[in-house]
Amino acid sequence: MKWYDGPTGCGTNGAALWTYSTPNAGESENSALWQPRLPDEALYDVYVNIPSCKSKKPATASARYLVRHRDGTQEIVIDQGKAAGQWVLLGRFPFRAGDSGSVELRDVTGDSMRTIWFDAVKWVRAP
Repeated sequence: MKWYDGPTGCGTNGAALWTYSTPNAGESENSALWQPRLPDEALYDVYVNIPSCKSKKPATASARYLVRHRDGTQEIVIDQGKAAGQWVLLGRFPFRAGDSGSVELRDVTGDSMRTIWFDAVKWVRAP
């Protein structure tokens, strides 16, 4: 596994990690899992933060976020280059109370040797 620190002050709370993307699942080395402990069974809007950080390579155009929720798993593809500096809504999903739900991001994308950012995820209970 090879992780790199983003530039100082970049990302949520001033820190973010990145690595290089690969289109080949057999070459995958890096993944992150965000797994909250939710207070209630409910619908939640799930957001990911895409930091706007300087890097030597452009950001991936196809970061694949896997959302595991009460009713299954859904993959949402985000262009991190176009979304830089934003909280991006992955969608609204049903989650059980507790820690059975998660969001996973791997370094496997549709492009090669691009920067893929790993920063923050948040769950916001739907009104």
